[in-house]
Amino acid sequence: MRSPLHPLVAAAAVVAPPLAAPLAAQDPAPGFVAANGARLHYLDFGGRGEPVVLLAGLGNGAWIWSDFGPRLARAGFRVVALTRRAHGESSAPADGYGLDTLAADVVAFMDSLGLRRAHLVGHSLAGAELTRIAARHPARVLRLVYVDAAYDRAAQRRLDAADPPPELAPPITAADRRSVGAYLAYQRRARPDLARFWGTAVERDFRASLAADSAGAVRWRHPFAHYGAMLDDAARAAPEYDRVRAPALALYATVSQTILPPDATAEQRAQAARFERENNGPWLAASEAQFRTGVRGGRVARIAGVHHLFLDRPDETLRAIVPFLRGTAR
Repeated sequence: MRSPLHPLVAAAAVVAPPLAAPLAAQDPAPGFVAANGARLHYLDFGGRGEPVVLLAGLGNGAWIWSDFGPRLARAGFRVVALTRRAHGESSAPADGYGLDTLAADVVAFMDSLGLRRAHLVGHSLAGAELTRIAARHPARVLRLVYVDAAYDRAAQRRLDAADPPPELAPPITAADRRSVGAYLAYQRRARPDLARFWGTAVERDFRASLAADSAGAVRWRHPFAHYGAMLDDAARAAPEYDRVRAPALALYATVSQTILPPDATAEQRAQAARFERENNGPWLAASEAQFRTGVRGGRVARIAGVHHLFLDRPDETLRAIVPFLRGTAR
């Protein structure tokens, strides 16, 4: 939503293999496809039935779905997850970070796997990709699920320009970059919400995005500037909901997204409460109303969890998604 899972990363990129965790016997099958000048990583969770393509939020890749993907496959779907360009184990070309190219990447990925049409499930910034795919490539879409992803980024940009979010996380230090373990420990301190759902999926997603420089210090794998380019394009205009013709479901997290560290000062708590009341809360309500009125026949469901609903509240998220994809939701 307002920030990716890994918001506290350096802009510098290093050319080195990802610090990937070892594979286990039950792991999904990894693969790569070529798309519009990029080499894109994906995970195949198997399953039988209508195809589902899982798209992660900004800063995350296919590994973030490694707990949820198998559950969706067992529910009767053929499930794959894509890592967008400049994320995780995918490559980072010099350009191609607008929504049109990102949407074309998903279509090229589907073509490579022989998927004529698919359900698309996207988290956070992937909601902008879902809307663009539905608008530009409607024949490729079965149904859309926005997992805390149906938001007006243009309105968010205007609000934040006038009223920036408070700085609540502790700064990262050289000691936090000495090892992968130290870096992960820092992320858990800096983002208390991660502790709610920390597990294999989160760690593997981090590891796929990290690399070590010549001195052994942990760094982010890809240039962070590419993420800014994606956000900029998503914030150019309100979502084209009027062009969405596929059935669509928007899931919204109901727990506050203003993350407070355990040792937050009284001043920080007051800043966060004001920002939630005057900026974030109204923006969330307006975005939900915009989806309800803009998407013809769109459905909305709220789940009592934090931003990464498929990690924080996987059972509730699965119960909402499966009947909708099957066309049996009431």
